[in-house]
Amino acid sequence: MGSTLGPQFEDPDEQEQIRRRTEVIDHLVSMGFAPHTIHVNQHGQAKVHYRIGNWIAKYSGGQIDVAHARNPDSSLDMINIYDYEKGQHEQMNPRKLHNKLQNWIRDNGQTYFENT
Repeated sequence: MGSTLGPQFEDPDEQEQIRRRTEVIDHLVSMGFAPHTIHVNQHGQAKVHYRIGNWIAKYSGGQIDVAHARNPDSSLDMINIYDYEKGQHEQMNPRKLHNKLQNWIRDNGQTYFENT
């Protein structure tokens, strides 16, 4: 009796893509991010989306992109999380992501409203 799964699950390339996406999601979950906050695009790239009011932080590991609800697919700014003293990216978790976005809003949010 044959498999009841679709043919894409028998394709080794598709299986590899599924495995990579799953690993990325598992990694973000292991950092404390809730699965419902993780968005995976059509290329298998995962980002955590976190929101404070109308501001959206999109974290993918190397930086935090900041967007506004008026145009959530377009980033207005980037929060650099590279620790130059340690020579690596800062380890992120939900609390740190919240604090980074909250600080950005406090320091830069009004400027974006004034210039748009």
